Amino acid sequence: MCGKPHLCCTVIRAWCGHSGSFSRLGLAHAAVLDWIRENGYEPDAPPFELYATPSPSGFHSSHAVTTVFYPVRIKYGSAPMQAY
Repeated sequence: MCGKPHLCCTVIRAWCGHSGSFSRLGLAHAAVLDWIRENGYEPDAPPFELYATPSPSGFHSSHAVTTVFYPVRIKYGSAPMQAY
């Protein structure tokens, strides 16, 4: 809990899961950015990625599991879509 209410904020993130080669990870970024723009939001900070691997031994990028996150804010003058 924050000490002063006006300093509190909720971080809203748009995200997308991606399974497979890192060479196709750009498609996940593009999908999230499309969703952000189509639903009344805009990026609020640089994106980040969370990597999960099935097994450290014998790892191959075709088995990579990555989640792409974009912190977002409501675009001024728009009514955002409900989260789902």
